[in-house]
Amino acid sequence: MAPNPVDFLPLKDLVFRILVELSNGEQHGWSLVQALADRTGGTTLLPGHLYRTLNRMLDDGLIEERDRPARPKTQRTRPGTAPSRFFSLTPLGCTVARAETERLEALVARSRAGRLLKGRR
Repeated sequence: MAPNPVDFLPLKDLVFRILVELSNGEQHGWSLVQALADRTGGTTLLPGHLYRTLNRMLDDGLIEERDRPARPKTQRTRPGTAPSRFFSLTPLGCTVARAETERLEALVARSRAGRLLKGRR
């Protein structure tokens, strides 16, 4: 039986941000670290924390991994560095990301309808 995407919700912030980044296509692990840091205003994301999260996401079937890029233009690491790891969304990961986006949109809509964002421009 296929997993129900709603069973993954709510997502942890880092998991959601990774899914959003990968929705634009496959990324090398290090370029993913850089993209996530750029999106958080330079907040330090420790590679160990990222890779633990990625490994959990792999186990859950949200993402998949290759040791070579599916597309030749994907950025690789320098020769002599750790083995390359390239990550992309699975169909389940895409569905879960959409479900979380819809959940967050509903929360924002409720806050707009309530007093929290009234009078804000």
